[in-house]
Amino acid sequence: MDIINHKSVEYFAKSMIAWYRKNGRDLPWRHHPTAYQVWVSELMLQQTQVCTVLGYYQRWMERFPDIESLAAASLEEVLGLWAGLGYYRRARYLHEGAKYIVQQLNGRFPETVEELKKITGIGEYTAGAISSFAFGHNVPAIDGNAERVLSRYFGIEGDLTRGSARKILYQNAQEIAALGQSALVNQAIMDVGSSICGRNPQCQMCALAGKCQACIHGWTERIPQKKVRIEKTIEYRACLCISDDKGRYLLVKRSPNVLLGNLWEFPTIPIYKSKGKTAEKEGFDKARLPRIHAWKSWFESHGFHAEIQVMRNTGQQIRHTFTHIQMYLVLDRATFKAADKSVFIPDELYTSCEWVRPDQFSEYPMSTMMRRVVEVVN
Repeated sequence: MDIINHKSVEYFAKSMIAWYRKNGRDLPWRHHPTAYQVWVSELMLQQTQVCTVLGYYQRWMERFPDIESLAAASLEEVLGLWAGLGYYRRARYLHEGAKYIVQQLNGRFPETVEELKKITGIGEYTAGAISSFAFGHNVPAIDGNAERVLSRYFGIEGDLTRGSARKILYQNAQEIAALGQSALVNQAIMDVGSSICGRNPQCQMCALAGKCQACIHGWTERIPQKKVRIEKTIEYRACLCISDDKGRYLLVKRSPNVLLGNLWEFPTIPIYKSKGKTAEKEGFDKARLPRIHAWKSWFESHGFHAEIQVMRNTGQQIRHTFTHIQMYLVLDRATFKAADKSVFIPDELYTSCEWVRPDQFSEYPMSTMMRRVVEVVN
C-alpha cells in the first residue's frame, strides 16, 4: 500500500475511539495524566507487563510524586526503588532526565516530540505518548503494539523498521493523528495490540476486523514481518556467598558503566561465555570444576589477604534471561576470617564492598537475579 485511503483512515480512528470508550483499561496514569506520570509509566512499561508495573508505579509515585523529588534523589535510592523491575537503564534515564529538566528547563516539561526527544532515554514513541497523552497534541505514538495493529489493518508488508514500509506506516499514523483525539486513539491502539491483536490475533473480537487487510486476506501470520531473532549468548558465572566470623556477607557494588551498574551483589567471576548449540553443555561442564584457586586470586587482587577457611561448590544454579544473554549463576559458599582488616581495591567491574548482615540485604539495591541468591542465603 502506498496511497493513503482516507475513508479507511477515518474508519480506523472512529472505530478505535468507540472501542476504547467502552473497553479501555483503567490504569492510574490515565486518570489525569501529567507529563511526568506518562513518562514514568511508559519507561516502566517497556518490555514489562502492566500487572507487574502497577505496584512499582504506585510505590514510585508515593516516593517521587513529582520531577523535583526525583531529581533531588540519589541514584542509589532510585535504583533501590526500581529493584526487581529489570532493565535498570530505564531508571537511570528517569533520574538523568529529571535532573536535566529541573536544572536546564526550570522544571518545565517540553511539549513537542522534537523537544522531548532531547531528553536522555526519550525516543520517538515515548515522545509521542507524552505529547499526546499529557498535552493533547495530535501526534502518533508508535510502539510494537501500534506497528502490529497498523500494519495488519492497512496491509503493510516488509520491514517496518526502515525503508518504504516504515514510511507508509508513519504516513498512515500521521493521517490518523491529524483527525484529532490522538490520546484516545493511541491508547486504544495499545490496548487492542496487547489484548486482541497479538501474535495470535483474536480477529473475531476486533472492531477493525471488517476492514483489516490482514484479516480479510488471511495475512495475520506474515504481517507484521517477523524480526530475525538474535541468538542469545550463554554465560556462566560463579557467585560466591562468603561470610565472615561475625555472620556478615560480602556485597560488592557494580561500576556505573557496566550491565546492572550501581547495583549491589555477591562477588562473581566468569566461568564460560559463548554461543551455539553446544554452549549450554560446555558451560555446565566447566561450572562443575573446582574454583578455589580462582576465588583466592580474586580476593588477593581486591586487597583481601586473610585466608578463606572453608570453600565448597554447592552445585546450585540460578538461571536468568537478559535481552541477549542467558545467564547462569553457579553458587559457591565460603567463610572468611578478619574481614575488617582488608582494604578493597576496585576494578572495572566493582567499585566498593561492604560486609552486610542478612537482615540488612533489603537496604541494598540488587537485581532480580541477586534477590534470588538472597533467598538461597536466607
